[in-house]
Amino acid sequence: MLSHMPVCGVKSAIDDMVLLVGISGKLGAGKDTVKDLIIELDGREWTTLRFADRLKAVVSSLTATRLEDNYTREGKQLKPAGFDQSLGTLQQLVGMALRTHVDPDVWVKVTLAEVISAMEGDGDRRYVVSDVRFKNEARYIQELGGILIRVNGDPAGVRAQDGRDLNHVSETDLDDYGAFDVVIENTGTLEELSELVKQVVLTRLQ
Repeated sequence: MLSHMPVCGVKSAIDDMVLLVGISGKLGAGKDTVKDLIIELDGREWTTLRFADRLKAVVSSLTATRLEDNYTREGKQLKPAGFDQSLGTLQQLVGMALRTHVDPDVWVKVTLAEVISAMEGDGDRRYVVSDVRFKNEARYIQELGGILIRVNGDPAGVRAQDGRDLNHVSETDLDDYGAFDVVIENTGTLEELSELVKQVVLTRLQ
């Protein structure tokens, strides 16, 4: 098992001008859209992190598929040669297998190591994690002084068109998480979502 990533005793991300934002939401809720709006509206340089980046690289190597296909909605619906499951389903299965048999925090540790390193140094840095799906991921972000956002909605009707298991734990684990710092209801237009981000997110980042 991997050693526990040190969190307790690490200086607060907000206090040290290393801003950290985590975004949670179900498939199609608009997590990446909110991430893009934060970066655009804030106007400063941000680094985007994803807990699933390493996972997608693993599945890409395992299935001999293009890495970019493991990111797009269309690509995730492809069934690679030799597999009965789509790339999206394989990501769910492989991700959970490593969480179960290696370390529940495996994806958290490899992703947030850069943030912890930045917190121990000098200078202003800003990070946004756009795919918070599990309680341990949410807690790590908040323990590091980060802001945790929940995005609800499916304005483009993505879930009805996607073949992945919508009851998979990666889609449901945060349904009963009651400690989000900000909850955004993404049920309107892009312009309305942009205004919500300005009002409830950017005011916390100043």
